[in-house]
Amino acid sequence: MHKSSKLAYANIIQLCFDVLFLIMAYGFTYVLVANMTKLHDLTAYLWILIIYIPLWISIMAFRGMYNKTTFYYMDRILRNVILASLLSGLSIGAMFYFIREVSISRLLIGYYIFYSIVIMLLERYVFSVIYRRSSSRKTTPKIILVCSKETYSLFYQYLMKTQIRYNIVGVV
Repeated sequence: MHKSSKLAYANIIQLCFDVLFLIMAYGFTYVLVANMTKLHDLTAYLWILIIYIPLWISIMAFRGMYNKTTFYYMDRILRNVILASLLSGLSIGAMFYFIREVSISRLLIGYYIFYSIVIMLLERYVFSVIYRRSSSRKTTPKIILVCSKETYSLFYQYLMKTQIRYNIVGVV
């Protein structure tokens, strides 16, 4: 693959939705924890987002979750979302050890990691359902497969687990 086409199959829309929903999860978590305990101003904890989101996105990108040609099994999505959230959360936790800051709300960070997992799993599921329903058969490339019925069913099964769409008009 040529260097200029490295991001040809990158799902930029999914990446933008992930960033948006991670920010929304942070806002939801802040409101929830602020009702349980006394917190500083919302801007005092923005450093969490500055560290958490780039780490989360980097881990997901490294695991191939922004590649349109990747198969999207639900167990793979579950595993990668949990892995990215926990590793990002552990990185923030490791900072506690070195910073020794008293004003850091551990409750906020713990709830944020939990709710980021829940919200990102919901976002990924809804995104895949909407994407499958919105892909128009008129705009997708039409193909004719030359294979056996068993190979066709296997190919169709794999095709449904990616975000690549073809309008299969026949099987020979």
